[in-house]
Amino acid sequence: MVTVTLTDVNDNPPRFPHRSYQFTVPESVQVSSIVARIKAVDLDLGPNAEVVYRILDGDGLGTFRILTDPNTQEGLITLLKNLNFENKSSYTLKIEASNQNVDTPFLLVGPFSDTTMVRLLVEDEDEPPIFSNSVSQMVVSEGAPVGTNIGSVSAHDPDGSNSPIRYSVDRKSDTEHFFDIDSNSGAIRTSRYLDREIRVLHNITVIGTETLDPSQVGSAFVLISVADVNDNAPSFAGDYWTSVCENVLPGQVKITCVCENVLPGQVKITWMSGWL
Repeated sequence: MVTVTLTDVNDNPPRFPHRSYQFTVPESVQVSSIVARIKAVDLDLGPNAEVVYRILDGDGLGTFRILTDPNTQEGLITLLKNLNFENKSSYTLKIEASNQNVDTPFLLVGPFSDTTMVRLLVEDEDEPPIFSNSVSQMVVSEGAPVGTNIGSVSAHDPDGSNSPIRYSVDRKSDTEHFFDIDSNSGAIRTSRYLDREIRVLHNITVIGTETLDPSQVGSAFVLISVADVNDNAPSFAGDYWTSVCENVLPGQVKITCVCENVLPGQVKITWMSGWL
C-alpha cells in the first residue's frame, strides 16, 4: 500500500463575489467602529487562503481604513474620522484583496488579486441646536431700568431641515427671575432691578429648542456681571466722643473717624460744633 499525501499550493487567487457593494452608516457612529464587512473568496487552504485588504483609491481615503479579520478573512472597514451628513453624504472606496503568500509559478496564470468598489452612504440623524458660543459674557449696570437689553445669544440647527430656534431661560439657573429672553431673537433683558451689593455675578443657562422637533434641545451659559454705580450715601460706623483740655492748642488733638461705603478722596467731612 502506498499513501500519497497532497499538499496545497496557492493556485487560486482571491475573488470578490460582487463587483460593487453598498452600505449605510449612521453619522453618529463612533470613531474606530466597524461600519462594513466584505469578503473575497479564496479556494485554497490554510496560509494560502490568507487575504490582505487595502484601499487603493476613492474619496474615503483618510476617513476609513480596512483591516483583515484573522479568523474569518473578512475585510473590516472601520471609521477614522467623525462623519457629518451635512458636509458629505456618501463615500466611495476602491478596495483590493490579495494573497499574503504567493507561489511564484502560478503568477503566470494572472494577478493574485481582485478589486471591488464600496459605496458608503451616510445616514442623516437629527442633532440638537448648536450655540455660536457655549459661554457668553455680558455686563449690565446695577442702575439699569427694568427691560434693559444687555446682549443676545444665537443658535442654529445643524441639520438640513434648518429648523427655527426658540429661546428660553432655564429657571433653575435664575430662580428669582432677574432676566428674560426674547424667544425669537435671543435678546436678553433685565426683568428686575439689580443690586451689585447683593450679587455681583449672575450665571444663567439659556436653552435653544427646535420648533420643528421640540425634542432637540441645546444649551449655553451666560455670565452677567453687574457694574457698580454710586447709589449709597456714605455713613459713619458709629458715634464718636472725645474730651479736650480747655487750653489745648490747634493741631494737638487728632480724631480718627471711619466712614463706610466710600473710596479714598470721595468724601469730605465737615465738623459741626456746639452743645445742646
